[in-house]
Amino acid sequence: MARFRNAEDEDRIIHLLRLGLDLKEIGVGFSVHFPREHEVYLTVAGAGHNRRIMAARSGDDWWFTWGPGPDSWVRAFDENAAISLLDGIA
Repeated sequence: MARFRNAEDEDRIIHLLRLGLDLKEIGVGFSVHFPREHEVYLTVAGAGHNRRIMAARSGDDWWFTWGPGPDSWVRAFDENAAISLLDGIA
């Protein structure tokens, strides 16, 4: 059985997988990466989408981030997070 460093790591993975399933539902492919030395991240399939999508916690909120600044963040629990993310990385 997989063991993660802490509960926050598990939450991060769950958020990214949930986002991936939302992307799949709207016809967008994705990959989740588990690098040995860094945090898990998601990538979106398609030309021009070579960005790492991270799940980050800030206080009690979780966010998907793909760059610096608030224009590159979307709340993880937003109903349309996947669509907002795709608009943001386009």
